[in-house]
Amino acid sequence: MNKKAVSISILLLVISTLILSITSLSYLIIKNRDIKKTIVVSSEIDKLYLKESLLNFYLDDIFEKAVNEFNYVNGKQIFIDNFRKELEKYKDKNGLYPMSELKQAESINEENLDLSEDKLVLRSRLELKEVYVNGGGDGGTFIYKYEKEFVLSKP
Repeated sequence: MNKKAVSISILLLVISTLILSITSLSYLIIKNRDIKKTIVVSSEIDKLYLKESLLNFYLDDIFEKAVNEFNYVNGKQIFIDNFRKELEKYKDKNGLYPMSELKQAESINEENLDLSEDKLVLRSRLELKEVYVNGGGDGGTFIYKYEKEFVLSKP
């Protein structure tokens, strides 16, 4: 048996093992970074869903209170005025809302309102944003288009 031939085959085996090990480790390190990004993204989406739930709560409450003092014969502008008065009650002494997205509700006007003899429909279109930053310094912004109709039917 030739000693040089054996040493060449062992050398090739060692080199191929090193290449395979380095490639595997590189792949795992790259995938690990992707997994971290996925986790960050999912937690930011959860924050958006939480904001949506809070916004639903506040707007439902404001709508219900604005409807209490409303009569269909009064017209759209009276309802909008009632809605804005109720919205103003949520501001603190510094003029800030419990969540900044409520400020967009100030722009709701008669164009967002449909009033018929037996039904009142308020359409709200707001934007929820959540900014995220990954550990590596990269990041982005999630924008969620919030659209909801609040409906009151005459009994």
